[in-house]
Amino acid sequence: MSATSVPPPPNYPPTVPAAPAAPAGRRAAPRRTRKAIPRRTPRRGATLHIDQHPRLRAVLYNAAAAGAGWWCGLGPWMFQGITHYGQAHDVQRGVWVGAGLALVSLAVEARTHAWRRPDRPVLTRAAGWAGRIPLATALTALALYGPDATL
Repeated sequence: MSATSVPPPPNYPPTVPAAPAAPAGRRAAPRRTRKAIPRRTPRRGATLHIDQHPRLRAVLYNAAAAGAGWWCGLGPWMFQGITHYGQAHDVQRGVWVGAGLALVSLAVEARTHAWRRPDRPVLTRAAGWAGRIPLATALTALALYGPDATL
């Protein structure tokens, strides 16, 4: 028995047909694409991205902290202390009491400020926000109910 070789397949080596060339003097037509229609009204379900507005985020953050402090009873307590010393003694003493409350609250906030970084766990960030509550409440009480407040 003799060894015979098997002939190669008919398309060996494979040949790839070349792309047809454009006729001379004519350019290929551009592909037509559908253009987006500009919208004049916001889309349904469009949300406000707080990360894009840092000032708005800070205002909402501090307002929520002041609201939580007022809800817990910290705001009325500070209000009563400021007005008591402002009415019983003099206006300057009421302002000093409010500034003292803000200074003590600032110490708490300074200790918990680093806990609010985005890479921290959620509960740690919530504890950092809770550290802001006394300061936001003290400043709100001093601004709204301080002696001779014009608000």
